Amino acid sequence: MIEYAPLSPIELSIEEAWLYCVTLEYNGYHDWRMPTIHEYITDPEIPTVTFDDDVPRILKNRGLVYSRKVKPVRDIND
Repeated sequence: MIEYAPLSPIELSIEEAWLYCVTLEYNGYHDWRMPTIHEYITDPEIPTVTFDDDVPRILKNRGLVYSRKVKPVRDIND
């Protein structure tokens, strides 16, 4: 089971999104991470556009920046 933090207020590059998640302190927790591709696909709480596709790699190879908002998640035990 996972818990959600709020969607980032701005669009971030994949590197910035990762840093945003791992340094986030929200609701007294510090163990936030980026959602996996499976979580993106199966969970309606998470925006459907992901960083886990070929677009970031292709754009980065062309010198362009790919950015999206990120919704940090953390694993919780029942």
